Amino acid sequence: MFETQSNTIKSFMSDKRTILFENALIFACVWYFFLIMTSGTACPLGIFIPSILIGCALGHMYRFLHYAIFPLDADPKNNIPATTFAIMGATAMLAGATRMTYSLAVIMLETTSSVELFLPIIFTLFISYGSGTILIDKSIYLGALRTKNIPLLVKDVPKVNRHLRAQDLMAAPVRKFHFLPKVEDISY
Repeated sequence: MFETQSNTIKSFMSDKRTILFENALIFACVWYFFLIMTSGTACPLGIFIPSILIGCALGHMYRFLHYAIFPLDADPKNNIPATTFAIMGATAMLAGATRMTYSLAVIMLETTSSVELFLPIIFTLFISYGSGTILIDKSIYLGALRTKNIPLLVKDVPKVNRHLRAQDLMAAPVRKFHFLPKVEDISY
């Protein structure tokens, strides 16, 4: 917990270290508290890396639940590596929080350099993205932009403006500009 973020991610995604359920739970709670406390501030503390860390911890916690539900997978012949659970947890957390899809799949594949995880990553990504969209329609980033009153183009036209046409919004006569206009041409 007291290492750098990149070393912590490497520890979670390494098979050399065993992480207990209680440690992963405490780690996820502490980092979730940090994320909540800092996400609305004007400090550039980030959402992406803490989401990866929380997701890795949740993936390790799910590993214990998975082996309790499916005891045959705990057999050494069928054993799924702990790193796979950490990678899937990080993918799920990021997809649910940021609403990224294909770009996140590419980021996770390049991070792990294991092509055999492509289909599980895609499956996890779309399940998490869909659940996040059903539960809360906005991503963390969209909520932050709205909180700061930053104008943003949305993909759908607001209901209030659906009846408007372009000619209702434009003034006559139409003004045109040269390819490289001067300030005096633009000002009224």
